[in-house]
Amino acid sequence: MSSTLLYRAFGFRQYDCVRPTTADGIMTLHLWQDPTHDRCSYCQSPDVIRHGAEERTVRTVPIGGKPVDLRLPVPRLGCRNCGRIRQAAIRFTRPFRRFTHAFERYALSLLSHMTIQAVADHLQVGWTYAFNRWRG
Repeated sequence: MSSTLLYRAFGFRQYDCVRPTTADGIMTLHLWQDPTHDRCSYCQSPDVIRHGAEERTVRTVPIGGKPVDLRLPVPRLGCRNCGRIRQAAIRFTRPFRRFTHAFERYALSLLSHMTIQAVADHLQVGWTYAFNRWRG
């Protein structure tokens, strides 16, 4: 899958799809980011050194009613500018979230027409998965 298709379909910049896989009815797109696009998540400096990576899975909007997960390595970056070692920011999701901005917008738009449980069933997630930020 080309980076142009990823950008036009999902809005992801600077990522390439290495391979798509399907298991248990979930399509997983394995993404990779070129190291030349690495930036410090604190000061945004491009002068960084990679210190390994942690694989992360993020849910995005479904395609044809099938759930889609994104699996990508999130590098640990040592910044030569500010001296911090932090994980790189993923621009299409909020920190500590397991879903993309697009998934969040889609779920919110469905809530105006359906109950929380119906939206969770449609998206094949637990109702607290995407809606935990609205709890009191």
